[in-house]
Amino acid sequence: MVREAVASLKDVDAVVLLVEADRPVTDEDRHIINSLKGLKCPVILR
Repeated sequence: MVREAVASLKDVDAVVLLVEADRPVTDEDRHIINSLKGLKCPVILR
């Protein structure tokens, strides 16, 4: 499922990533954030 989501990033108009502020950043979070780098669309981290 994650592989499909990451592969579809080239077709989106914007990305909104919601994270829980009261928990530490995980390796999975870092992987997602790194996947968003370099996108040509707006990326919003909340």
